[in-house]
Amino acid sequence: MQSVPEESLPPVSGTCLVTGGAGFVGSHLVASLLQLGAEVTVMDNFSYGSRHRMESMAKGHEERLHLLSGSLESLEDCVEACQDIHTVFHYASTGNSPSSFEEPFSSCQANVEGSLNLLWAAWKQGVHKFVQASSSSVYGDDSSIPMVEDRTGRPQSPYALSRYVAELYGDLFWRKYHLPTITLRYFNVYGPGQLWAEQGPAVVTCMLSYLLQGQSPPIYGNGEQSRDFVYIDDAVSANFLAAASRRGGVYNVGSGERYTINEIYEECLSVLKNLGQKIIAPPPHYLPQRFGEVNHGLAHMGRASQELGYKPTITMSEGLHRTASWLLSLSQDERDLIYAHYLDAIATPWGREANE
Repeated sequence: MQSVPEESLPPVSGTCLVTGGAGFVGSHLVASLLQLGAEVTVMDNFSYGSRHRMESMAKGHEERLHLLSGSLESLEDCVEACQDIHTVFHYASTGNSPSSFEEPFSSCQANVEGSLNLLWAAWKQGVHKFVQASSSSVYGDDSSIPMVEDRTGRPQSPYALSRYVAELYGDLFWRKYHLPTITLRYFNVYGPGQLWAEQGPAVVTCMLSYLLQGQSPPIYGNGEQSRDFVYIDDAVSANFLAAASRRGGVYNVGSGERYTINEIYEECLSVLKNLGQKIIAPPPHYLPQRFGEVNHGLAHMGRASQELGYKPTITMSEGLHRTASWLLSLSQDERDLIYAHYLDAIATPWGREANE
């Protein structure tokens, strides 16, 4: 697992707890914490994250990386996990925007009740800093561009609503319980190792995977939806800045730039050709837009820049190059398996035609 260059990260004090540490962002965060010499406990039920990834990462770090199989829905598990912890990085969540319409209860249990359990446990155990992940989906039907932290619309899915409620609990624990809590409201994080995202198959990896198979990548809607894509290294760096800050509140984490999905398709074609791949350029396969999907997203970066010192450094072209290089480093069997998973996911009602 790749970690962020050490010289770009502020120091982290004490022992850290990372919930959801076996997932995409969580595992990159754990790798960077270990690189800095931190002692890390990972709490994960491995329903989404990779146990194998964590066990591989633990090799050589047995003294400083501890794996704890537990559930956020158990207050007892949360209290145990927060014992002797200085900083909590909360990344465990469940569900995605499309599937949460069919399973709203799991989003509420994990993202609301689980977050409340962890906040309560952190406060009871005297944790010094609490950093939690949220999502730009909380902006809902607010059409303002760029999106500013204090101006949100109505959430468009049970998943988005559960994320917003968790944000409100974080703010309450900061204001009334005096637990220093920062919420990082992520836009579209991408990079090596990512297979899934909030809407299902991760846009960048999915598109690269289809192109490498010589197949038409699926695009929901007309492809003119725009997104703010932020590379994983920049997303991880925001955690270290948040942990070092004495502030509380909500901060956007994005790149401050946006691309349409059609533009991402063209960029993926270009980067694969630059990497020496002879790609037959099949046109995208356009599918009905997914139910509850927001058309446009762009992070306003003023607050995160001024108050945390956050500044994204990886351009879209560089991020796509790194992600494509990772995918090409896998064996053909591994790439075939990823492609097969995407085929299965897109064939499901919530992955393909949720609005029919």
